[in-house]
Parts: sequence; C-alpha cells; structure tokens
Amino acid sequence: MKKYLVFELKKILLPLIALTAIMSIVYIITMSNIWLDTQNHIRGAFLEPILWPLLFASLIVPMFVFSFKNDPRALDCIYTLPINRKKIYLVKSIVAVVLVLVSFVISFWLGILTLAFRAPTNVNFIYYLPTFLIFSMISVLVIGLSSFMFTRANRNIDGAIFVVFGLFALLILVAPFITVIEMSGTNIDIIIRRSWLDVGHYNLFALYQSLINTMERLLIIPTFFRPVILPQQVAVMVTVGIIFFVACILFWVGLIFTPNMQKAEEAGNDSNSLFGYKTFIPFMTISLMATVISRIWIRTAAAFIPITIIVSTIIVYVIYIIYRRSFKIKKVDLILGVSSILIGVLLGVIGFLIINWGWWDGTIGTPGFILLY
Repeated sequence: MKKYLVFELKKILLPLIALTAIMSIVYIITMSNIWLDTQNHIRGAFLEPILWPLLFASLIVPMFVFSFKNDPRALDCIYTLPINRKKIYLVKSIVAVVLVLVSFVISFWLGILTLAFRAPTNVNFIYYLPTFLIFSMISVLVIGLSSFMFTRANRNIDGAIFVVFGLFALLILVAPFITVIEMSGTNIDIIIRRSWLDVGHYNLFALYQSLINTMERLLIIPTFFRPVILPQQVAVMVTVGIIFFVACILFWVGLIFTPNMQKAEEAGNDSNSLFGYKTFIPFMTISLMATVISRIWIRTAAAFIPITIIVSTIIVYVIYIIYRRSFKIKKVDLILGVSSILIGVLLGVIGFLIINWGWWDGTIGTPGFILLY
C-alpha cells in the first residue's frame, strides 16, 4: 500500500503545483491590493478569495481522483494490482485530501503573510489560526461527501450530478432543524440584520458564507461599530455544524467500506444506486410540488408558480434523460413520477393549512419541511 500511495502522490505533483500556484497568486494579489485608510485600518478580512476556491476544489478534485472507476480500461488496470479495493479507495482519498489541503495551506498562509507585511492595525491575526483549522476540517468533510457520492455512479456525468444530490440531501437534513429554531421564537431575519448572518432559505452555500462572515467579525477589531454575534447565530451554526459533521463522517465510512459491493463490469452503464437518480428524482419532484402549493397564498410567489413548474419540470426531465439515456418515459418511472407529484401536492396542502391556521406567522421564513429547495 505504501508503494502505491507514493506512486499516486507522484502522479499529482504537477496538478498540485498548478493548483497551489493559482490559489496563491489570487490570494497574494488580493491581500496586496487591500485598501488601508489613514489610520492603517482595513474594512474586511477578505477570506472569500481563498475559502470559496477551497470549497469548490473540495467538491471537484475527488471527481478527477475517482474518475478511474467509470473507465473500464483504467478500472481493469487498477484492480489487477496486488492490493484490495478498500485500500485503493483509501489511497485515492488520501491523494484527494493532500491535493486540496496542501494547496490551501500554502496559499492561505502566504496570503496572510502578505497582509501581515502591510501591518494593518485593526486585525486580530491570532484568529486566522482557528479560521484555518475550521475550514480545513470542512474541506476534508466535503471531500468525503464528494468522493462517496461520485463513486456511487457508473459514469462521470452521473457522478457530478450525484455530488449535487449529496449537497441537496444535506440541505434537507439542515432545514427542519433551523425551522425548529425559528418556530421556537428566533427570528432569523433579525439575526441577519444584527450580525450579517445571511442564511437565506437554508441554502448551504449561504450558510458557508455566513461562517466566513462570522470569522471576519472576529478577525477585524471594531472601529466605527461593534459587530454582534447573537446566541441564536451560535445556535444555528452549531446545529448545522453537528449535522454536517455527522453526515460527512458517514459519507467517509461509506466510501472506505463499500468498494467491494461495487461491480467492475458496471462501469459505463446506467447508474442505479439508491444514492442517485432512483431516490433524488422523486424527491426533487415532491419538494417542488410541496414548495409551489404551500406558497399559493403569497401573491408575488403565486405569479411565478407556472414558470417555476415549467422550468423545474424541464430540469427534472433533462436529469431523467441523462439517467435513462432515452427520451422515452418507462411505465414504472411514469407511475413513480405521478405518485411523487401527488405526495408533493399533499405536503403542500398541509403546509398551506399550517400557514393559514396561524401556526406560522410568515415572518421567519418558510417551514423547513415545506421549503425543500
């Protein structure tokens, strides 16, 4: 296994240099051009130029590392090695983590060093360390999610779509818990206004940005204002963090311990995993209908309902075509689709009744079990 690991690490040397160079150049240029006022103050910690590339690299790099799985020739070559599949997947996982984290470590600290040379007087440099540790851990967890979902597919395009499905699944896990926090009397809108916590409508990317904003509040010493981090904000972040951490740990466990369940001869065939189209196409249909029906009472939303249904239906149908590689709809899929629509309408009606019976006053966002998008 050690020899195979060294071999794989040597293969990624050039991609590692390229990714590190790109991320470092972008962040160093950003930190070099930050505007400082007459008191040598900066108005932001400027974490986005490095933390967003980190997130996208954590999602995309595993797709390239595990792309061998969907190539019959590459698969036959790798599976002839005197090493079992679990160890192969473990090595590939280590390679993905090394490729992403080494690039991040070098580019992040070069950027911070560049800022330190400019000597701004209102920066808590000590908080860059927990920022680095937190987002490094998030990166490793996201790599596990991306790797697991991608390896459930038998074709690369299916794998990329499955990764999106995985993010969607986490969204569904998070939404009900945030709804409980809201319905307990916490107005998320107030948190947004007071602490700039932009959680949007349970959008995981908005939550990621919220975490970046929170760290920036700690990094910048208050000058004209004192940013507030409310207990409700902490509750949202901790809740989402725990759910995300547990889910991604399960993704990692599934990735390492399930390779033997996958058949090599299925490479290039239809992707029929339960973690893919079979589950998520019906679920997307249900969530769409539930969201649309529950929002009929809102005039502005109601005006866009027909367009929303048409566009969403087209998207779902395109995904179906990619899945089946055919424009024809099978009888089984048709029955499943109609059933999904009926279930979605039922959930939407329940949501509509909850809203109009006064169980929810409409001021704190849409209940999480209704708003699945």
